[in-house]
Amino acid sequence: MQERTKILINIHGFNISVEGLNEELYKKVRSDFSYFLVDRLEGSQGLAISWIEEEPHGKIPKNLYPVKQSANSMTYDSDGIRYNDYYSKATTVLDYKNRTFTLFSKNQDLVYELIFLIIQSRSGKYLDSIGFHKIHACAFVYDKTNYILILPSKGGKSTTLLHLLKKYDVDIISDDSPIVDSKGGLYPYPLRLGVEKRQDYDGLFGLDKDAIYDFTRQHYSKKYLLPISALRNNISVASNTKVIFGFRGSFEKPKKYKISKVKAFQFMWYHMIIGVGLPMIIEYFIENNIKDYLLNFRILISRIRNAIILIMKSNCSSIELSSSIEENVKELLR
Repeated sequence: MQERTKILINIHGFNISVEGLNEELYKKVRSDFSYFLVDRLEGSQGLAISWIEEEPHGKIPKNLYPVKQSANSMTYDSDGIRYNDYYSKATTVLDYKNRTFTLFSKNQDLVYELIFLIIQSRSGKYLDSIGFHKIHACAFVYDKTNYILILPSKGGKSTTLLHLLKKYDVDIISDDSPIVDSKGGLYPYPLRLGVEKRQDYDGLFGLDKDAIYDFTRQHYSKKYLLPISALRNNISVASNTKVIFGFRGSFEKPKKYKISKVKAFQFMWYHMIIGVGLPMIIEYFIENNIKDYLLNFRILISRIRNAIILIMKSNCSSIELSSSIEENVKELLR
């Protein structure tokens, strides 16, 4: 397929360019980040990403010890450059100084997944460094109030948000990771929606089904994605916020109840301060040097501060979810 032109993205001040993609990947990456697309980039902070469609062998310098090894890849560092070997399926080269990221692979599904995750990882690091921190949650605006629904992975965040989009007048903040600033205010982070069954999108008002595209993940089930630009809902934030921590179980009926600020902080520690479940690759977030260790410590303190401020200014509660999405949503909004 013919190579397409460069994609330009600005995520709350972090600039990204992506080039070298074929037509299919070009459309998918643009759809993923449709809310953040720009015509030109202002400033220098960012990352230039390129894909070279060739075999990944021989891209890593000889005689290097790995600094990390996992089931997914082996990681090497040399002269300010990080190499990741995805066991003969891909090699990536992240040059921290020149802010470039190059992928060598013929595995198109893996390339697409890595592009999405490197953007999440490096833009996330930038946002963290300026005091903008993500929560692993879905967030929306209903009746002039921000709702942050925090559920574990596979807990039903996307399913709940889709039901709200079909049945209620809501604005979107984020499907997966709203941003909290140092004053406890929210910023939108709307990317593509993702479900495991294509028919889950049935019932969305005015939906163009041709906008749906699929994503074959390396270690998880296939997902069907929908760009945020295909929805007719607005993207906004309100001034008042409710934080709701959800739990799945064999409950016959959903039940929502108030919780203390201390209990809310305990939950937030897992979902925001540690950030379990946020889409990223740790090897692209953490660098092996003293300067980065100090930055990561400062980020930890900043996340704790923002979490405390958000909790103190928000109405915090917990909800036990039943098997009925309709009843869950009614109780959520009650």
